[in-house]
Amino acid sequence: MDRALISSLESYVNDLSRLPHVGRKNAFKIIYYLLLNAPDSFESLTDLLETIRKELMFCKECSGFTRQSDICSICDDKQRHTGRYCIVENPFDIIKMEKARVFEGLYWVLHGKLNPLEGVLPQHIRIEPFVEKVRKGAVQEVVFAFSWDMESEATIRYIVEKVREVGKDIQLYRLSMGIPVGTEIQVIDELSIKNSFQNLYEIR
Repeated sequence: MDRALISSLESYVNDLSRLPHVGRKNAFKIIYYLLLNAPDSFESLTDLLETIRKELMFCKECSGFTRQSDICSICDDKQRHTGRYCIVENPFDIIKMEKARVFEGLYWVLHGKLNPLEGVLPQHIRIEPFVEKVRKGAVQEVVFAFSWDMESEATIRYIVEKVREVGKDIQLYRLSMGIPVGTEIQVIDELSIKNSFQNLYEIR
């Protein structure tokens, strides 16, 4: 086989495998599927990616999803409880919370959890901007909507410590143990989310 072709295929696989949860094995499968179903598969994928690029962005306030607007509909909603915040790992968690209709406040997306072994440190996720919001007196209550795992616990402990340095009277909670250990919020059923919010665990 042409060495240039082999090199090109390896390059395509390496690029695709950088996507979350893809890996080299699935990267091979994706390329194979696209070629088997060409040209429709390429056109559909191109259209989808272009639509996402044009229509979706991150809210400049909470960093959740918004559609062709700087501020999302939740942050712009004057009926929300502006002093109550739910901190989540990613924007998809907000969608799950909103579907469950369990939270009337505002959200704050970190875009990750602390994981020093993988190089994710406090400066890599949106912790300091939230601490600054606390420092300005804009926060009265915080609910941590995280799964139960080591990275979540480390992230929560770090934020709690920072928040308490600047906001002594803030109430801090996290979802109850009804959330299965290690399960991501966006895949949990809405009933479990509701039950967890009804039995919040206070962080003392």
